[in-house]
Amino acid sequence: MGEASDPELLTIGEFSRLCQVSVKALRHYHDRGILRPVAVDGSTGYRYYHPDQLRSASAIVALRNVGMPLDEIGSLIALDDHDRIHELLAAHRGRLVAQLADAEHRLALIEALITREIDTMYEITIEDLPATRVVTEHLEVPSHLSAVTEAATLAGLATKLLQRGIEPAAQPILVIHYADEQRTREDACLPVGDDADVGADFTIDVLPGGEMATATHVGPLDELALVVHAVMDWVTGAGRRVRMPFRVQLLSIPPLFTVASAGGGDQPVARVFVPVG
Repeated sequence: MGEASDPELLTIGEFSRLCQVSVKALRHYHDRGILRPVAVDGSTGYRYYHPDQLRSASAIVALRNVGMPLDEIGSLIALDDHDRIHELLAAHRGRLVAQLADAEHRLALIEALITREIDTMYEITIEDLPATRVVTEHLEVPSHLSAVTEAATLAGLATKLLQRGIEPAAQPILVIHYADEQRTREDACLPVGDDADVGADFTIDVLPGGEMATATHVGPLDELALVVHAVMDWVTGAGRRVRMPFRVQLLSIPPLFTVASAGGGDQPVARVFVPVG
């Protein structure tokens, strides 16, 4: 791996001082195959670098400062294809733009919470929903696993229906009976037609109809709790009573499924329904 006796070579300490990267980080980059020393002493294990590698080290520092993952950095600095380098940088720029938009959205939510105007961010209305026949799977899971479990359960239900030649009648519905920081008890539901013969291996429920306060949310699904509370505050502020369980209908959830008419683009779109008395 090169000759450590080459007078041009730098010890890892010298190279660290010149490129302003810690010795620990340089060892990590070596282990990950991102920036390998040109020589390693067979008896001592000492690492040696060539001055020409300072440019690569500087590139790694710059890319780490803009949040690029190490694996992508390793691929990028090994490239000699300017078009491909541009593609990787443009892709990371796209991620940063998305993160900025998400941060600005969350800042707006924080501002609304500070001013206690979260309910003004959503158009909340009352709708009289009909009863809905659904195939259901009842879930009780740790709250931090709820999103993954919901996606897997709904995908499984949809697959089984399609194998019987049955298309869901509408987008998926989650019926939330209870949720806190520790656990979530809910039903994952797919609406089906009243005359659909789904077979005996499905659990069939009928979600009751009635008056419900509703609001549409476009954005990260982990913000849905804020929407639910905004709707609840609106209901109680109108002198009505909130009832459980509430529902969330998943209108468009990229990349799992995208419904152009939902209007969210590449953002999730969901409707919250809170029964009122």
